[in-house]
Amino acid sequence: MPASRLAPVIAWLLPVIGWAWLWLQHRADERARQALREALALWLTVIGAFAVWAPAAWLVAWLPFVGPLVALASFSLVLSTWLLCAILWLGGLLRALRGDERPLPLLGRITRRLPV
Repeated sequence: MPASRLAPVIAWLLPVIGWAWLWLQHRADERARQALREALALWLTVIGAFAVWAPAAWLVAWLPFVGPLVALASFSLVLSTWLLCAILWLGGLLRALRGDERPLPLLGRITRRLPV
């Protein structure tokens, strides 16, 4: 695998270590930076989905009778977000392996504005 295709693959496979390595070693490579931005946005979405749900579910759970049920049912939104992110992660990894430069659906246009 050529070095130009290896950097984006590492961004998708090794979340924190790969991002640090890419940031330090391949900052000038636009394909590597695009993969870094997309992978970072994807992981922030995974973490953010739970971080938004947890306090909201805690507050809703205090409602009598239906509160705990609503809080538990709303976790399905977190699970569906995680499933979508898993599909996008697989798509990003496959695109990096093929050397495809197209941005990911849903995240590609948003991540171009990230200052990475």
